[in-house]
Amino acid sequence: MKKYIIIMAATMIAIAACKNENKPGSEPATTEVATQSQVTEEKAEGIASYEIKVGSRWHNGYEWYEVFKDEKEEGKLVLRGGTTHEGGFFINMTPMADNKYKAQIPDKEGTFTAEAKTVDSVPCIIIRDENKNVTSVMVKNDNDDEGLREFERKVMARRLAGEYLDRQGERWLLTEDQRYQTGSQKGRYKFEEEFDTPVMTITMEDGKHWIMKVTESNIEMVPAEADESGDLWNELAGEHIYLTLSPESAGKWRYTWASDVLLTVGDVAQYSKEELRIIRNEIWAHHGYNFNSDDLRQRFGAVKDYKPVADNSSVKLTATETLNVEIIKYVESRPEDE
Repeated sequence: MKKYIIIMAATMIAIAACKNENKPGSEPATTEVATQSQVTEEKAEGIASYEIKVGSRWHNGYEWYEVFKDEKEEGKLVLRGGTTHEGGFFINMTPMADNKYKAQIPDKEGTFTAEAKTVDSVPCIIIRDENKNVTSVMVKNDNDDEGLREFERKVMARRLAGEYLDRQGERWLLTEDQRYQTGSQKGRYKFEEEFDTPVMTITMEDGKHWIMKVTESNIEMVPAEADESGDLWNELAGEHIYLTLSPESAGKWRYTWASDVLLTVGDVAQYSKEELRIIRNEIWAHHGYNFNSDDLRQRFGAVKDYKPVADNSSVKLTATETLNVEIIKYVESRPEDE
């Protein structure tokens, strides 16, 4: 009898713990995200199997790859490529079943699997570790290193985009298509490069160069010039420009792209862990998730389109959002210097 009571008590405690972890008002829990990732992998609407074609090209936000047949083993694929600066990168993929592969990744310990899927009609390769955690998402890239270079520019332009005020009260507008406007001055800017890779240094149409130091709501623009080799950009003495998001921006969503675009590690790697938490939770907030954390309630409560629900169990993410939450959580979990 005592044994029965102990077992029942342990069961009730476990059930209560599960209910409390995902109670209305709590921040989305790791277990909740993990459950959704399993649905994404097997049954979720918007997910379908995809066949990787020899000759197709992909990137993960840092490296680009082209798919080749392995010359020695039937059915095995080899992805060869590199960064925008150097080559020599590869991933060996041995077929398992249903467009699923065992992946051998140089310089990475552990067992990995790679699955070819379409997520909301977007072809991708999802790489998971032995615990089924997403560690990389690769998307189609038709133009090898130049395609990756263009992707990096778009990610950085998205990072800068917003409506700001400088310390004189002048309004600045930076857009995702690399345009700027401040007072009567407007035009396009371009990203400069270091060792063939775009960096957060811009040149405006007036010929001035600026290193852009970005946080979630502020940009510090530092005068810059290239070194003698032309490979590096250095800070110059001179007046800095300080930009702060305009008050109107507080009433708008900040990271809508995190719900709309299938993300790679490269999309979010440049954000701080604090920002990544905001980005991840904004995905849930779009669907009305009712947060318990005071800072999240305050932040999203200021957004005019945020409509919190009474019961969080009704909140469902799209296939794209579910995978994006996983990739953001992976980047959040990495050591700071990785």
